This record gives sequence, structure tokens and C-alpha cells, in this order.
Amino acid sequence: MKNGKTWLLAFIYFFGPVAGLFAASFWMPTIIKSLSKGYSAETVGFLAMIPWLFAAIMMVIVGKSADKKAEWRYHSQIPVLIGAIAVFLLLFVKAPFISIVLLSFITAGALSAFGPFWALPNKFLTGAAAAAGIALINAVGNLGGFAAPYIIGFIKTATGSMHYGLIALGVMMLIDVALLALLPKRITRGDIEV
Repeated sequence: MKNGKTWLLAFIYFFGPVAGLFAASFWMPTIIKSLSKGYSAETVGFLAMIPWLFAAIMMVIVGKSADKKAEWRYHSQIPVLIGAIAVFLLLFVKAPFISIVLLSFITAGALSAFGPFWALPNKFLTGAAAAAGIALINAVGNLGGFAAPYIIGFIKTATGSMHYGLIALGVMMLIDVALLALLPKRITRGDIEV
């Protein structure tokens, strides 16, 4: 793959949806447990379910909106930006209810970007190039799902605090937003050569 746009999409996938998804799924119970030491495992499990339900609803809403407006870049970018903002707000919140709301926006931000994101490569990749391009995007992107939880865990272990790990997640999501801004507003077949 010699095309820069395909690599750009791979790095977008690395920093945004996949990193946010795996970081949220791996660290959410720890974050929820830290809200109150008195929460039982059942309570933590129940509270951890709420962000995923909200994310499932938002995935449908964002996906339908993207298809209706035939616009996929902003529909991938805006949810991740909202998720990143929620990450940074979570650093300052101590109230459990507000923390669950923010975790819901983080999770929804990461997951809602998947549908619109995967519409982007199909706008310019065709034939054998589509198979190779999508494989590259998926392979590089899924490394974000491997790296993000480890980066957060390493930072948490080194500092003794989840705060710096959350900052790392927020920065990764902001990098994703910036990389998405490098894509053209409208992508059509022929815009990008693989």
C-alpha cells in the first residue's frame, strides 16, 4: 500500500474508535469501582452496562444520520470529539451519576464512529485495492485496541493514578479528531488512488 490516504485511515482507526472501545471496555469497571469503594461487583456490573446501552442507541442514531445526509467524515469525527471532551471532564468529576453519564459519552463517542468510519474506505477503494486497503486499515487500527489499554495500564502503574491514563486516552481521541480533519469533506471514487 503506497497510498497515504489508506494509511491515514489506518491511523484514524488506531487512535479513535478502536482505542476508545478497548480502553473503555477494559478500564470501565475499574473506573466505576473507584467512584465508590462500597459498590459490590453486581452494582459495578450493572453500572457498567449503562454506557454500552447508551452507545448502542447512539450508534443507530449516528449511522442513520450519516447515511441520510450522505456525510461520513463529520459523523465519525464529532462523536469521537464528544468522547474526548467527556474523558477530560471525567478527570474533574467525583459524583457517581455524572461519571456514569460521562462514561456513556466516552463509550458512545468511540462506538458511534465505527459505522461512519467504515463507510469512508468504500467511497474510494474498489476491487483488489479495496480488499488490501481494508485489511491494512483493520490490521493497523486493531493495534490501537491492543496498545490503548496497555498504555493506560502502564501509566496507571507508573503514577498510581487513573487520571494520567485517562489523559492519554483523551489525547489519543483528539489525535483521531485531528487526523479525520485531514480527510476531504466529501470523498468519492476517484478522489484517492490506492
